Amino acid sequence: MMTQKSGSKAFSRREVLKAFGAVTGAVAVGPLLQACTAASGVPPAAPIASTEVPPAAAPAVANAGTVTLNLKKLDGSPVIKSVEAPRYGGTLTIAIGNDVPAWDDYISTNGPLNLVTSELLQGDWSRGPAGTEETSWYARDFYSQFETGDLAESWEVPDPETIVLHIRRGVRWQDKAPVGGREFTAEDVVSEFNRKLLDTKSWIGKRDGIGSWFESAEAVDKYTVVVKGKEQRVGIANAFNDIVEQHYFLPPEVVKSGPLDDWKSHVGTGPFILEDYVPGSSATFKRNPNYWQHDPLFPQNQLPYLDSVKLLIIQDAATRFSALSTRQIDITDPVRGEDAEQLLLRSPELKYNRMVSETTEGTLFMRTDKPPFNDIRVRRALAMAIDRQAILKKYYNDQAELAASLPNLPDYAGMYVPMDQLPESSRELYEYHPDRAKQLLAEAGYPDGLKFTAVIHRGYADMAQLYQVDLAKIGVDMQLDVREFADWTKSVNSWPKQFEEAAFVDQPIAKRILQGSLMVQGVNGNFPVFDDPVINEAKLAITSFDLMNDVAKKTAACRDLALHLVSQCGGIQPPFPLIYNMWTPWVKNYYGPTMGAYDALNTRALQFVWIDQDMKKTMAG
Repeated sequence: MMTQKSGSKAFSRREVLKAFGAVTGAVAVGPLLQACTAASGVPPAAPIASTEVPPAAAPAVANAGTVTLNLKKLDGSPVIKSVEAPRYGGTLTIAIGNDVPAWDDYISTNGPLNLVTSELLQGDWSRGPAGTEETSWYARDFYSQFETGDLAESWEVPDPETIVLHIRRGVRWQDKAPVGGREFTAEDVVSEFNRKLLDTKSWIGKRDGIGSWFESAEAVDKYTVVVKGKEQRVGIANAFNDIVEQHYFLPPEVVKSGPLDDWKSHVGTGPFILEDYVPGSSATFKRNPNYWQHDPLFPQNQLPYLDSVKLLIIQDAATRFSALSTRQIDITDPVRGEDAEQLLLRSPELKYNRMVSETTEGTLFMRTDKPPFNDIRVRRALAMAIDRQAILKKYYNDQAELAASLPNLPDYAGMYVPMDQLPESSRELYEYHPDRAKQLLAEAGYPDGLKFTAVIHRGYADMAQLYQVDLAKIGVDMQLDVREFADWTKSVNSWPKQFEEAAFVDQPIAKRILQGSLMVQGVNGNFPVFDDPVINEAKLAITSFDLMNDVAKKTAACRDLALHLVSQCGGIQPPFPLIYNMWTPWVKNYYGPTMGAYDALNTRALQFVWIDQDMKKTMAG
């Protein structure tokens, strides 16, 4: 158990964390980095614009300097931009902080898995920063009008309980035994749905209650899958989005031969083939020469552009930063504000964009289905006991933003509510009122305070200790149950919940709001264990508006739901940190790690990245 002694002073970020400048000079970048290559750059995206027509076809030019793209937004308005024509070849080297948890998403999901596999749907690359800039892909959620087909060429929802998927013809598995490059078919989809989605013991079956949402999946012909949902399940839209966008496929031949978590067994349909994996050290991927997809902005260009991708597993952040500064890697995890400033002083040539993080460094979620947190007065008391302004100034050095429910990102335009526009009863939850907090505890029957335990992993230790100090001032003793990442994940991402009272999670209160929130019964993401008819009805309404593609009504419904979630105080949310996404200047068509349809370690982003090898040779030797 981890505790903070009573009377200890609050501490700043520099007191909690080692200053970047104090550690990088002593870091020895190991031999593993010597074979590294380098990374990418472009400016941040513009705000979302609502729309309705495909982009105009762009010139298909490779290795030819600068070209002009004549595009159209969905509303028909033109977009004209000059871009560098992509070039083939080179190795992209990325440093990540955690090892690969599994090579089969029956067990767990992971970013590197996405390099090898494909999903049923994907975000439309031409709508993001590389194209019309109608979305940034920064947020975890995005509007369905920005989706397009991947393994499923098209799809339809004829009624609330049915999804019809039309599988793309001509997609082939990677040419590895025992599959031998055969065509991907509807039977492959059904096989994986039955293995994972309909099995509540699988990771994806447990996640968000997905395994309990589906009745059946049937291949009615070689290229058509009909999925039936259970009647009157509120999660059908969330099921649709999570399944078709976040589900990866293994061929039944591999499932039968196994072992599934052996990287050598992994065969996908994605742009890269897994060539080598050294646990705790690295993973290497080579170009899939038979990948089906072409660049929508340069339609004659087969993807991917890179020859290979090298992932280096480096747990120490200072070592990753040093490797980026010395041009031994191309991309690493997002960098926090003051660390980024130090890094740019050392390497001013690095490309970067600056944004508000879509996640927090630890939101305290409280179980509302049992004492003491089934009393909203207790939840409100704890919220008003946290001095967020002090955290903002002393811990983040003002390099963060305080926001209710959602961060201020372009993708949340129309549903983000500034703090000064909140109702007073909600706004005070983000203000520091320790006396009022004590009064609420007394009214709830806890005049002498209370004691509870919160489950965390090491990544939330700093924020949790700051909360401990403030809560102690109103007589609340929060004990910290520190677990390894795998155990913490099992505890919080399960249904029913496996933590007894509270847990720290990096998600905002209105997580996945565009899917109608996850705060409904039977869903893993319902960390406060809400059973709230207002949330349930809102989810159904958002589902309905999504199926009708009514953007205005969906946005309004999401805004109302976000306000309601704030008022119910299921979680105590800290400020959202400002982060810098940084990369070397020779990496092109890269826009920073994102949370939504184009994750930095995701097939749908890295397949578009290319390297200016002449620039790299000149700058890095």
